[in-house]
Amino acid sequence: MSGADAVRLVESVFHRTLAGRRLIEPLGGLGEKPWLRFREVRNRTWRAGDLVLAGDAAHTTHFGIGSGTVLAMQDSMGLVDALYGVAGQTAAADLTCPNGRGAALSAYDARRRAEIGPIQDAARRNMQWFEQAGRQLEQVTDPVEFAWSLTDRRGDMGRIHRTLHRATQVPALRQVRRGLTTARRVRRSALRGRQS
Repeated sequence: MSGADAVRLVESVFHRTLAGRRLIEPLGGLGEKPWLRFREVRNRTWRAGDLVLAGDAAHTTHFGIGSGTVLAMQDSMGLVDALYGVAGQTAAADLTCPNGRGAALSAYDARRRAEIGPIQDAARRNMQWFEQAGRQLEQVTDPVEFAWSLTDRRGDMGRIHRTLHRATQVPALRQVRRGLTTARRVRRSALRGRQS
């Protein structure tokens, strides 16, 4: 269906929640399949005087990696650390002094942008994969290779992972891998239970 029809459908599904309000359409209009185009935000600085940016105002990451909320919370924690210090590690900034505040906010800006950069790079690769998924599907000749390209869409998997992916196309090896993955999850869950 067209982008406009899809928006109207979503509005009808959520009509009670929206209470008669319309969904906000993307700035560039809906066009054909607007959800395939993601607007990436990167800022050279997250600071202007005593004002700082955090979360999606400072940076975006493609929804395909599912990190937006976590990164916004980490930005908030990074700002608190810069202003008030980390217990036993760094001292709090002198917030009564403009230079102290400024230094703390500059430290937040520099530290968080450096930490977010590699994540945004992986998110960009993920975004590009999804934006070209239709073309890739049309050209697929080997479903196993297509599945691998989806798995490695961020470009952060190693050779061993690709070899493992290929090997687990053999049913007996797939069962072994599934068993190992389940055992690892059970072990992690048990460890978390003991830590609580």
